[in-house]
Amino acid sequence: MPLARLGAVPEGMRVRVLIVGVVVFLIGVISGPASGFTFVYGESVLKIKPEVVALVVALSAITGLAGLLTSRYCARAFGRRWTVVLGTLATAATASLAYGGGKDAFVLGYMSGVFAGGLLAPAIAALSTELFAHHFRATAAGWVVVAGVLGAMTGLLVFGLIGDSVHVTGAGSLRLPALLTFLPLLPLLGLLARLPESSRMELD
Repeated sequence: MPLARLGAVPEGMRVRVLIVGVVVFLIGVISGPASGFTFVYGESVLKIKPEVVALVVALSAITGLAGLLTSRYCARAFGRRWTVVLGTLATAATASLAYGGGKDAFVLGYMSGVFAGGLLAPAIAALSTELFAHHFRATAAGWVVVAGVLGAMTGLLVFGLIGDSVHVTGAGSLRLPALLTFLPLLPLLGLLARLPESSRMELD
């Protein structure tokens, strides 16, 4: 059986699939630009040497591991939904930091962004899996994947269009595109309150 497939959504599951899809779309809008332009910005705009960028990427493995461990703790202590909220907000904030200043802000923003990714990814994966029964899980996963891809494409498009229109160059030139792309959609995280806390559900 495939891990994800597109198919009909039963009437009783449509709201749940829609909410998860909207949240995953939002995450895609943020994570697409958050990772898609970092190296171009760091090397081409801030003129950071490639070997320094490579070192930052290597060291970010430590912050990524810390994010995964923190995600495990938060998911158990606060639940999947709150961990997804924290991870999404952290991803938006760290990307804005990386794009909003000079070399120090870039390094700090990138490394903390990897932490945020480690915090977010396991929680949204667990939430998406635990909310749906086994016989419907592959279909739900298919629609969630579509939402994530559409979100990433939308985020990259909007971020790029805003970046081209503001005509700001140099350090901090992508701060405004980041804020205008991320902030308007963050209230959609409130939809998670309409979902049950999946950590208290029994897997089918």
